[in-house]
Amino acid sequence: MIKNRFFLAFLTLIFASNIHSMKRERETKLSQAQPKSQPFPFTHLPPEMQYKIVTLLGAGSTAQTVEDAGKAINAFAHTNTELKILINDPKICLIIIKNLSKQFKCSDQEATEALQTQEAKERLILQQEFLHICEQEDFDEEKFNTLYGLYQQYVDLNFIFSVGRTEDDPSGIHETLLILGAIKNDCLLIRTLLNH
Repeated sequence: MIKNRFFLAFLTLIFASNIHSMKRERETKLSQAQPKSQPFPFTHLPPEMQYKIVTLLGAGSTAQTVEDAGKAINAFAHTNTELKILINDPKICLIIIKNLSKQFKCSDQEATEALQTQEAKERLILQQEFLHICEQEDFDEEKFNTLYGLYQQYVDLNFIFSVGRTEDDPSGIHETLLILGAIKNDCLLIRTLLNH
């Protein structure tokens, strides 16, 4: 009688263990099947540079806000001279900005402000200059083209701005220069942007 009870208890234990293992295996398969967020495409960059960018981006991946992510990436870059140089490269800086804005569903402007590197600050000043030219009632095509000619390798005409930010709405309205052109119904601005 005792042997039968022991045998039944043993079978129950094995059965429970198998169910637990199967459940864990199913959860693992489901988590692997979930689509992972795709990073911004690292086109035309050597593999070792891609790896360094991914490493940098990973520094802010557990952050809850874009501001925290920017601080984490910045702090991580300061621990390594090579990464510090990399984070201030114009092309790499843009990749990081685009990743941050995508990850935290914020504007490129908010991501740039969060990054707080010298490169990010300079980029933001330039982007704001383009926005200022495009916001004018009478769009100055010549001024735009002159500035674009000087910085075309550097400026991002698809940069997403946070316009009209207030204390009640700190993220403001997200718009690109092209959206601004459409809102203004400015055919010259739209044509100029599309040409570039």
